[in-house]
Amino acid sequence: MTGPLAMFPLGQVLLPGMPIALRVFEPRFLAMLAEVSAEGEAEFGVVLIDRGHEVGGDDTRFDHATVARLAQVEPGDGAVGIVAVGGRRVRVERWLADDPYPMAEVETLVDLEWDESLRDQLDQTVATVLDAREALRPGGDPVPLDADPITIAWRLAAAAPVGPLDRLAALRAPTVESLLATIRDTTAQVLLLHEAFDG
Repeated sequence: MTGPLAMFPLGQVLLPGMPIALRVFEPRFLAMLAEVSAEGEAEFGVVLIDRGHEVGGDDTRFDHATVARLAQVEPGDGAVGIVAVGGRRVRVERWLADDPYPMAEVETLVDLEWDESLRDQLDQTVATVLDAREALRPGGDPVPLDADPITIAWRLAAAAPVGPLDRLAALRAPTVESLLATIRDTTAQVLLLHEAFDG
């Protein structure tokens, strides 16, 4: 499925099923919110900035994004606070003119499918992420694991103490197996660096 989608370039990656809270104040994105809010689904893409800044435009962006659906809107003085939830993954086929806000032709990626043979890998990924979180941020908030395996995998990708490029690698994963491997590998690398410098 390909079609035009309003895009919100950010310095962070939104993952499927995860919430994101934003304070929107730039006129271009206020216009975007007004237009998508008038539509039935109230959706826009969240895409990671490759080079540039969140404010002001003139940035370059990566080619994978997550479609966010508005869940809450709170108008304020000169700004709007929103909460959105990540949904389907998309790949940017072509960027359109930023007029008045960024838009792109996107293709929806196939949903990941769970295979019970990956249960041990999921358990290993849970252990890796929880161990790393405790080592780097002792006593932090727990990661909810009372969900289906795909949701748990995305929660682990969001909870892992890694940077946006590592989360982008997770977002790009073509299979659950590669998603779990990406989470484990990037988390383990962060933990090794932590132990090398702090151990």
